[in-house]
Amino acid sequence: MKSSPRDNIPGRKEEQKRMRRRIGIVFLLLQLAAIAHARFVPSRWLSWAPNDYAVWYRLDVGMNGHSLSREEIEKRYQLPAEHVYQNPAQNIIDMIAQYERTYGRNDHAKVVLRYCVNGRDSAEWRWPQE
Repeated sequence: MKSSPRDNIPGRKEEQKRMRRRIGIVFLLLQLAAIAHARFVPSRWLSWAPNDYAVWYRLDVGMNGHSLSREEIEKRYQLPAEHVYQNPAQNIIDMIAQYERTYGRNDHAKVVLRYCVNGRDSAEWRWPQE
C-alpha cells in the first residue's frame, strides 16, 4: 500500500490504530449483545447463541373433515410431520402460523403441534389460536 502525504501528519497513524481498535471493540460488543438477546427470546433465527436443547414434535393437521397424512403435512409445511428439531419450538410455531396466515388462510386447517423440549414436560400449540 502506498503512503500518502496525509500519512506524514504527526499522530495520524496512532489515530488510525485507535479508530480500528474502537471499530473492533464495537463489533465485538454488538456480537455479545446479540448473543445475550438470543438467550432470552423464544425464537432464535440465525443466532450465535449456544444450542443446548432438542425439541421432539409431532404435527396433526385436519382440513375439510379429514386428517392429513404425514406426506401431506410435509408437503404443506416443508417440515417432517414428526421429528427432533434442533432449534426452539417457537421456530416451528412461527413457520406454521406464517403459512396459515398467508398461503393456507382459506384452507381453515386445524393444526395441533405437540412438542417436548429436552425430554421434559410436553406442551401443545393449536391453530387457529383460541
